[in-house]
Amino acid sequence: EEVTDLMEEFVSPGAVRAIQEKATETQLKKADEALVRFVYAMVKASPRQPDGSVVVDASAIETAAKVICPVYPFCDR
Repeated sequence: EEVTDLMEEFVSPGAVRAIQEKATETQLKKADEALVRFVYAMVKASPRQPDGSVVVDASAIETAAKVICPVYPFCDR
């Protein structure tokens, strides 16, 4: 699925970077917190359906990334 692939494209490089750089426990905790904010931002940026559910679409990934970036290890802007 397109959305799952886009999420993986965002998260995977950060995970690899954290491992390569031997991120500290504090850095990893901050990264986990950033991912929680990322998920909430994706949901907030996605259209709500008549039944109240939310369907995350591809544009929500980019919006969510802008909300949390810059944050180690996912983005450095």
